[in-house]
Amino acid sequence: MAIRDISAAALKDAEDSVKTRGTFKLNKPENARQNKNNPLQHFWTEAGRIVSAKHYEKLGKSGLMHDVFEIKVEMTADGSGENIGQKLTTFPRISFDATQDNAPGDAVMSRMARALISQFLEACGIDLPRDSEDKRYLSADLLTQVFTDAGGDSPVVGQMVMFEVKQTDPIDPKAPGAKYDVDIQTFMEA
Repeated sequence: MAIRDISAAALKDAEDSVKTRGTFKLNKPENARQNKNNPLQHFWTEAGRIVSAKHYEKLGKSGLMHDVFEIKVEMTADGSGENIGQKLTTFPRISFDATQDNAPGDAVMSRMARALISQFLEACGIDLPRDSEDKRYLSADLLTQVFTDAGGDSPVVGQMVMFEVKQTDPIDPKAPGAKYDVDIQTFMEA
């Protein structure tokens, strides 16, 4: 593989992510719900415009290949209003081999990812195909149309979606290596 130029925008994104790695957090709105079992975890609704929807493969820690579906949104005033312009990316990962290879952790992760992806598609107004028993499913054709490989533009880019944010604060935010865990918990229809 030949070495290629790295654009100024890509370099700035990389530098910014290194500066903020582990410290990225969103502003919690006053109406954020606290998890009753974990006081450091909060949930709230945000809205945003889809910036990208990509797909790639990655070898997981378990040694199984994962299909990674990267969804990036830029938050707008239609949500809490506390995080306008912030970008949030979620990475649902599916291991199609998890159930066959008896990898329970990957199997649970894959089921949760399939649910999040179907919520995302429905929030974008995309009807999931139905099988002979009239049950919804995720077709490979649909996934490849929506989640493009690197370099392509997804047809959902620019659409508005509602979603629930989950943020877990570190026990001691000032401790070296303290990390906020911020992710998209669910997608909802606007």
